Amino acid sequence: MKKLLFLAVALVLIAGVALADPIPDPVVFSSGGYTMVTTYQWNGSAWVALDKRDTWKTAATYTSGGAEGSCNKQVWTVDIVNAASIAQWIDWGFSDTRWDWQVRKPGTYCADCISFTIQSNADVDVAFIGFGPLYNPAYQTTIPVWYALGDAIEDFQPGGTPVMNWMPALATSDETVNGTLPLRYETVANGVTLKFWTKIQVDPSTHACEYMDAGKITLTATVLKPWIHFAEGDFFTCVDYGYSCADPHFLAPDGKYYYWPGSY
Repeated sequence: MKKLLFLAVALVLIAGVALADPIPDPVVFSSGGYTMVTTYQWNGSAWVALDKRDTWKTAATYTSGGAEGSCNKQVWTVDIVNAASIAQWIDWGFSDTRWDWQVRKPGTYCADCISFTIQSNADVDVAFIGFGPLYNPAYQTTIPVWYALGDAIEDFQPGGTPVMNWMPALATSDETVNGTLPLRYETVANGVTLKFWTKIQVDPSTHACEYMDAGKITLTATVLKPWIHFAEGDFFTCVDYGYSCADPHFLAPDGKYYYWPGSY
């Protein structure tokens, strides 16, 4: 993993930041005074009203405050505030999720890549988890495996410069593909495609049988909003926190009033 971290720092394309912060506290409001108003979304040809009760709506808007006056002064000044809190989203896709080798003779082989594309409006942490050697439990035998990131096979030829050179799939080693690759906003804002390659080594003594391993790749948002359900991705409601939504301004055990934008 040391090489992976070095590459992540050395290459501006995929330099990164630390892991996501813990889920922040809910937004604190004063008791009362917040009103959900109708939000409209332009669909390319007309303004369409978003359903206030739909926790999967793409946006919600609230009004609060107010002002009034009455006397003979010449000038009145009223401050109008317009604020927006933007959640992080991740659009992603994998071309494939599995390799199947058919090996007739011993040798060292690499296979063309599985591509995955990530687009987001904030930093994204890409984690490679649980990758290990191919294994047959009946004979308790393994096949060594490596993984890499590169655009084409030329990157892995002598003198080539892959994004990440071959890293062994050894879960307990410092030199392993398993780890986190942080991608900065500048890299993912317009979309980035990573090409994930694999290599195996089949020796003359490798037992003739079936082998398999399965790892995971996780994509983690680094900007968490308290009004987004972190596990589902929709708006939080007070029900998610065990409160009645009869009044969306509910008094929490800490003595503060909370208002969840998913409440209506």
